[in-house]
Amino acid sequence: MARVRRGTLSRERVVEAAVALLDRGGPLTMSAVAAELGAQQMSIYNYVSGKSDLLYAVEDHLLTAIPLPGPGAGTDGLAELLRAYFRLVSAHPWLVGFAIEREREGSTPANLRIVEAAYAVLFRLGLTPRDAVPLFSALVNLVVGAAVQHADLRERGVRGEMRAQISALPEAEFPALARLAADLPETSPADAVELGLKALLHGLGTVPDADGGTG
Repeated sequence: MARVRRGTLSRERVVEAAVALLDRGGPLTMSAVAAELGAQQMSIYNYVSGKSDLLYAVEDHLLTAIPLPGPGAGTDGLAELLRAYFRLVSAHPWLVGFAIEREREGSTPANLRIVEAAYAVLFRLGLTPRDAVPLFSALVNLVVGAAVQHADLRERGVRGEMRAQISALPEAEFPALARLAADLPETSPADAVELGLKALLHGLGTVPDADGGTG
């Protein structure tokens, strides 16, 4: 890679280089980021104090891209926030383990804004903290789990394997799965997110589909 021109390096460029490395599955080290930028390793420390600071900056950079619900938003705004989070984690599945790795260092400003916006909607809809906390946890688990599955399916290119595996099971022992194999619908993790959002937010208001319809 061509060496970076003097005066063009910035914290944003360092963070973007780190994201590119992680997306390719490469190890995130200061020397690797410097090589990605074609810069001297010591020059990176002018913009991040070390790997811990870089991890923090990467997470905050990506989460900042998620649009927040506007004032007065209801379930529609919360659902769109969660869809955006699903798309982000699907594109960068390493974010899951990444967030766990640096959890002890505290939430980034962008993460705090997302959580604040989500709870603001839930409280606006009349939930108490006792009800809002487990519901928000369930929503996050739904979205993260579906996003990781989506990334895994995309990476492995697995399609049709489940139908073949279920069809091979003895019908007498697995009658419900045999019925499923005969009429297994074509679904995706994104479909699971939509269905899960409707189920979990049921009773709090209408949840529009991603395309604007309601169900």
